Amino acid sequence: MTAAELVQYTSDVVFVAIFVAIVRRAIRSRRRANVDAAMLFGALAAVIVVSLASRAAGLSSPATTGFVLIALLALPFLTLRLIDDICRCWRSGRCSRSRALGWPSPPWCCRGRSSSRSRSR
Repeated sequence: MTAAELVQYTSDVVFVAIFVAIVRRAIRSRRRANVDAAMLFGALAAVIVVSLASRAAGLSSPATTGFVLIALLALPFLTLRLIDDICRCWRSGRCSRSRALGWPSPPWCCRGRSSSRSRSR
């Protein structure tokens, strides 16, 4: 085993361990952010496990390739879902607090949401 393989397998184990920890948290408290994080890391863990299993078995079927491709294409969508759950600052006032402290707020966090809510009332 080379050093590059050792680093690759170590990072694979870390990703799967993170997935297991997040799934446990999502089962305990079924908040949307926990479920979305579990889906994101679940897609990553599925790609890792399927890739390692197909490499170990020496198989490369169209079904495994299609599964890995679909899971990889779902990652940007799952990431955006998680960002939407984490960045709910327009409800809690985090934007105004961060601006008061002089910290820059993320551009996707506060644009347009508070102004559209105030116009509808």
